Parts: sequence; structure tokens; C-alpha cells
Amino acid sequence: MPTDRGMQRVGRRYTAEFNRGHGHSGTVWSGRFRATVLQPENCFMAAMCHVESDAALAGDGRAAEAERISSVAHHLGLGVDPLVTDHALFWALGNTPFERQSQYRESREHTSRQSEEAAFNAYLAADARDAFERVMQRLFADLQTQGMNESQARESAEHIARTNLRARFRQEHPEFRNASSF
Repeated sequence: MPTDRGMQRVGRRYTAEFNRGHGHSGTVWSGRFRATVLQPENCFMAAMCHVESDAALAGDGRAAEAERISSVAHHLGLGVDPLVTDHALFWALGNTPFERQSQYRESREHTSRQSEEAAFNAYLAADARDAFERVMQRLFADLQTQGMNESQARESAEHIARTNLRARFRQEHPEFRNASSF
């Protein structure tokens, strides 16, 4: 059987099983990806950080020069890539290469924290809301029995519950394990 027909067959079987198991319809990738035009003035840095983030997570910046697949090493100052032409908005980050790289590094960290917070909130809303409420109520009751007033107990219980669930979230989502707290 030729490879293309074999792949079609696997794709059809997998799609049917996936749709049955997840209550979906259509192709596996339908509705997940789309293209749009970005206005650089509004979202250049966020888009650049997003595109380079997968390569950075894969260690592309530390890869041998011939094996690099992105411009992340160039923008972080880990190497100079003659194939990269920086956008004017990247140049506007600073007067020297060091300033631009430092500002870009800070922008990447900010974008990473925003991504984790959004993913954590979605996780909390979809998967862990009940667990969060149970833990928070148990902590709230424990703190009140220790003599803490109601508002302090509620605030402390919520903080502790969020911290514990964030640790669980990072265990379940390795891409955020090394993220800094916010």
C-alpha cells in the first residue's frame, strides 16, 4: 500500500476514534488554527515572543549554530545570525545590541508570565474549580478555628489554595514548570 493511502487510512481511523471519544465532529484540526494579519505597532513583541517560545523551550538558543531553527539565539544575544534582519520595532528596544537583547529578554519573561496566568485561569475554570473550592473551604475553616478573623482567613485560604493548585498545574503542564511566580 502506498504511503499516502496508508496515512489517509490512519488519519480517517484516528479522526473517527478521536471524535467519538471527545464528542467532536469534523477533522481533527478544524477550528484550532487560523491565520490573521498582525499590525506590528500593536502586537509585534508579543507575536515574536510567541513564535520563538517553542524554539526556546526546546533549547534552540543553545543548539549548535548549524542546528538552530529560529532566531531566538540571535535576539537573546547568544549568537549572531547573518540571515536575520531585525524589524525596526526590535531596533527601537534600545540603542545598543545589549540594550535590545535585555529588553527583549524582559518582554519574553512578561509574555511567559501572562501565558501561564491565562492557562492557569482556564485550568482553574475548567478542571480544578471544585478542587479549589474544597481546599479553600477546608483551609478557611482551619484558619478560623486558629483564631483568625473571617476576612484574613478567607484571604489566606484563597492564597494558599491558589499556590497549591498552581503547583499541581505546573506538574501537569511541564511547559510552565520553570516559570517564575507572579
